[in-house]
Amino acid sequence: MPAGSISDGCARWFANADFTNDPAEIHWSAFLSDDRYKNEVGVFEGCALYSLGAYRPSANSMMNENFEYFNAPSRWAIYQRIMQLSGEECSFEKFLEYDAVNRGKAASSAPGARSSYSPTTPPTVVR
Repeated sequence: MPAGSISDGCARWFANADFTNDPAEIHWSAFLSDDRYKNEVGVFEGCALYSLGAYRPSANSMMNENFEYFNAPSRWAIYQRIMQLSGEECSFEKFLEYDAVNRGKAASSAPGARSSYSPTTPPTVVR
């Protein structure tokens, strides 16, 4: 897995939120430096119930406005968890191959593409 990837183990909590906007240090820096995700992943302020000082990887997604779309770092976390539960090795390179079908779908997640979901309560993290 490349240096600067969002996680150096299997999936972890809040891998799609960070309190730094430094592209070299943010959890999803591996996506920022990958040309395949240049129009999909960025640094957007406002997440985890914070308006300022907390950052997310996409303008809109399931994690932000209940769009029918998960951003790339969220897809990576889901992939890691599936690999962990199945006993298979987590590989960022395999994920990138697998994720090719999802790239570019963020552009089709315009405000009119959203389903009529009602906002829910914040997640409860059980450790």
